[in-house]
Amino acid sequence: MSIAIQVHKSVNLLGWVRLAEPVRIFTSATLRNTEIGAFSYVSPGAILHDTNMGRYCSIGNYVTVLSEHPIGSLTTSPFPYEKVFRTPFDPEPLHEFEKILPTTIGNDVWIGSNVQIKTGITIGNGAVIAAGAVVTKDVAPFTVVGGVPAKVIRQRFSKELVDQITEIAWWDYNVLGLEIDWQDPESAITEIKKYIQDGTLTRFKHRLFDMTNNDGKVIGTPIPTS
Repeated sequence: MSIAIQVHKSVNLLGWVRLAEPVRIFTSATLRNTEIGAFSYVSPGAILHDTNMGRYCSIGNYVTVLSEHPIGSLTTSPFPYEKVFRTPFDPEPLHEFEKILPTTIGNDVWIGSNVQIKTGITIGNGAVIAAGAVVTKDVAPFTVVGGVPAKVIRQRFSKELVDQITEIAWWDYNVLGLEIDWQDPESAITEIKKYIQDGTLTRFKHRLFDMTNNDGKVIGTPIPTS
């Protein structure tokens, strides 16, 4: 079965990884316990741990969603609660480490190169994170943030326009190839509404796949829909 998912053979897939169709993962990225929505891509060298990502997201080079370590324990090493090394240095874990909630990235989010994101936060729909930022707090929808630590730079659109975008939720559709003036947001919304009303656009139902990488052979196993 042919699937429209591109994962470079150098990508590390750890734990469970679920990708919707279509998605593209570029060279040397690392994904662990992560799900990525349709029409999103992850650039070279990015590291995503315990992340749930929506559709149409653009993830820059070397973006890192940081992992969590137990700083209140005697050791900050993860060996007491997960296997790290090969046999014979892989005893069964002695404890469970109560990790915080996964990181959530909404739809149509652009994260610039070399951004570091604290685990467990939420980045809203349409947010933009400037290159090199260190994100330690939730990012509101359609907000541009940057800096170390990341702070609000500006809002992308007026509240009225954000409300219209949120209501139409254009990311629920396959809008590729349609004649839409994306550079004029208000015009684009009007055009998308027309496509929905005349039946050209219907909600896109993606296929979801469990992904594995066995020595450079990437395999996607379809997940049955309920």
